[in-house]
Amino acid sequence: ANQLAALRAGRLYVNIHTLLNPGGEIRGQVIPDGIIFAHGPLEGSQRVPVVTTMATGTFAVTADPVAGTLDAHANTSGVIDATVAHLHDGYAGLNGGVAIGLVQDPGDASHWSAVGVAIDANQLAALRAGRLYVNIHTVLNGGGEIRGQIAPPPVEVLFTTMSGGEEVPPVVSTASGIAATTVDRSTGTVTLHLNATGAADATMAHIHTGPAGQIGGVLIGLVQDMMDTGHWSVTGERLVGTSLADYRAGQLYVNLHTPTNTGGEIRGQIVPP
Repeated sequence: ANQLAALRAGRLYVNIHTLLNPGGEIRGQVIPDGIIFAHGPLEGSQRVPVVTTMATGTFAVTADPVAGTLDAHANTSGVIDATVAHLHDGYAGLNGGVAIGLVQDPGDASHWSAVGVAIDANQLAALRAGRLYVNIHTVLNGGGEIRGQIAPPPVEVLFTTMSGGEEVPPVVSTASGIAATTVDRSTGTVTLHLNATGAADATMAHIHTGPAGQIGGVLIGLVQDMMDTGHWSVTGERLVGTSLADYRAGQLYVNLHTPTNTGGEIRGQIVPP
C-alpha cells in the first residue's frame, strides 16, 4: 500500500548504478497521469537583472492537483551564503512576489525544500502556466543569486540572447538584451518579457516571423514598461495556424528598434527545443 501510494504521488524513480557512480549514474522520475512534474537548472542568467555568479543548482517540483499539494526540492552548488529560498510567482523575465517558502536542510545547507505544502487554485494555475520560479537568495544578492523557471509540459520556457550581430545586415551596437519566452504548446499562448540594456531610446519592439539571417514581418507587438523603459512585454497572445507552426520551426525572432537603427538595433531568434 505504501509503494502504491508513492507511485500515485510521483515519488518513485528509476536509478541506474555504475561502478563509477555507485549512488546512481542516471535517474528518471516515474510520473503517473494527473501528477504535474517539472525540473530544471538554477542559474544567475535567469535572474532579472542577470547575476554573474559561479553558483549553480537544480530544482524539481511535483504537484498533485487532486490533493492540492506540492513538493519542491532545490539543490545548489557554490552557494555559501544563502539566506532564504522561495517559489515566486512571475513569468520568466519578470520578478514576482513570494508564493511558497522553502526550508533549508539542517544536515545539508545546499538543499532547500517544501514537502506536502497546500496550494490553492491560483497557485496551481500559476504552476500550470509556467509562472512559478525557484529563487535562491544570498547575502551578496538579496534579490536572488540563482533562479530557475518551473515549466511543466506542455509549457516551454526559452531564453534568447539579443545582439546587433543578429540583425540583417549586422548592426554594431553596445546594446544587449535577453528575451524570455513562455509558450504553452497545447493552447498556443505566448508570453514574452524582453529586458534590454544600452537602448534607452528604443521606440518599438516586436516578435517577427522569419528564419535566422532573413528579415520578416511583424507578428506581435510588445508594450514598453513606463516604469522600466528597458522592459518590453506581451502576455497571453495566441499563436494559431501558421504562426504556431513557425514557432515550432524556429521561424520567430524578437527585434528591438531604435531611432538610429529603425530596422532593428538588437535581435534574437526564438528557438524551441
